[in-house]
Amino acid sequence: MKKAARINPDSLQPVGPGGKGGCVPAPGRAFAFWTGWLPLVCYMLVLFVQSSFPAPKTVPTFVHSDKLLHMAAYGMLTALFVRAFRLSRPWLSPGKLYCRAAMCAVGYGVTDEIHQCFIPDRTGDVLDLAADIVGSVVAAVLMYLVVRRFSRPRA
Repeated sequence: MKKAARINPDSLQPVGPGGKGGCVPAPGRAFAFWTGWLPLVCYMLVLFVQSSFPAPKTVPTFVHSDKLLHMAAYGMLTALFVRAFRLSRPWLSPGKLYCRAAMCAVGYGVTDEIHQCFIPDRTGDVLDLAADIVGSVVAAVLMYLVVRRFSRPRA
């Protein structure tokens, strides 16, 4: 009698009895780390270091241009969270994937604004946090819509 295939938790691919045979294994945890989580952590480190310096003394080119920079930075952070979650948790539904990525980016934005309260010549600003939230949510919604649009089967 043939045994049923088991699921290997490292690769989420069916394997034959005794762990041999079956499907070609999916990229493992190391692949997800090096291509998903490591770039995300490096980008978070760049944001942390950048916010650790005193506020720049230069005048913005136009009013609230710093808010656009916040939106772009946290939109990129959301995109990196999406990539990391997609590689390490492929079973997440698209809605949960993009929602979780945006929530993580917003959570990091909150901690970054709190961190700035302890830096000389910087303050934690609620408007900066609002720009972080808007950038994260807009990025998540746009990525969701683009992926949904281009992943539909064509008739």
